[in-house]
Amino acid sequence: MGKIDRNKVEVEVFDIVPFVNDEYQGFKLLWKGNIGFGEYTIYQNVDDPNKWKIDSEYMDSVTDRWFGKKLLDSLIKLLE
Repeated sequence: MGKIDRNKVEVEVFDIVPFVNDEYQGFKLLWKGNIGFGEYTIYQNVDDPNKWKIDSEYMDSVTDRWFGKKLLDSLIKLLE
């Protein structure tokens, strides 16, 4: 796949899946859109609850969270 034109990316969150295990707690945003589908995981180590981390399946980088912002915009539209 070539470089993604961010201005043409349309995504929507269709489910939120919370999780807790011995090491981590957080939630997965399940998304779909014109570029495919995937999971965006937001989590923290249960021993360090002040630090949040993400696994974006390589859609975001440490310095550029453009994809996460698109997903959060989609999520806000679902809120009543």
